[in-house]
Order: sequence, then C-alpha cells, then structure tokens
Amino acid sequence: MTGKGQIRVLIVDDEADLADMLADAVHAFGYRSAIALNGVQAVRAAREFSPHVVLLDIRMPGIDGHGVLDHLRARSAPPAIIVISGNADEEEARALLQRGAFDYVMKPIDLIYLEQAIVAALGSMAS
Repeated sequence: MTGKGQIRVLIVDDEADLADMLADAVHAFGYRSAIALNGVQAVRAAREFSPHVVLLDIRMPGIDGHGVLDHLRARSAPPAIIVISGNADEEEARALLQRGAFDYVMKPIDLIYLEQAIVAALGSMAS
C-alpha cells in the first residue's frame, strides 16, 4: 500500500456541510480527500480519483448509496466502502455489509471510530 499521505478517501454525501467536515477530518487523519455530493458525481470521482476508501452516504437523490455501492464493487480493484448513514435500520446495515461494505457508521459520526474504521479498511485491503 502507498504511504499514508498518498491514501485517497472519497467522501460521498449530499449534505455539503457534512462532506466538508468529513474532508477536514480525513485531512487531519493524514489522508487526501475528494468530495462527491451525489451518486453521479461519486461514479465520476471514483473513476478519476481512484480512491482507496469511500465514505458513502445512502440516502441521496438520483443514484443513491445502494447504486454507488454496486458500481464501486463492480470495479476491477474496488475501494473499501464505509457506509455513513443517519438511518438506524439494522436490516439495511446488515444487507449493505453482506453486499460488500466494510463498515457501517451512524450519524452523528464519532470521528475517533471513523479513523479506526478507515485504518481497519486499509488493513483489510493489504491482506
């Protein structure tokens, strides 16, 4: 895996303020970031930015997180996907994890847990 400062994290959330806060946190963790504010932007950004990790909101207009997850998982070298949602639906969380998401983080986001989840996701890719 590349050095920490070369790790790319794509943030996909239609709430611009939350996406900006997550980008600030990702930078503080020592990683590079890009933001996509909807599913269409996420698909394009995944192709152009080639993220190692994607922080993915589920409820978005247009292509929702489920569609983005399917698109990302179909890539030849899929990124680790950490779902971020305000929805406490355990059944949906379980289904997303079964479909290939690495973790499911509830809003409001615990940044200490998020950093640990990113580290764990990167570690899973290295093995």
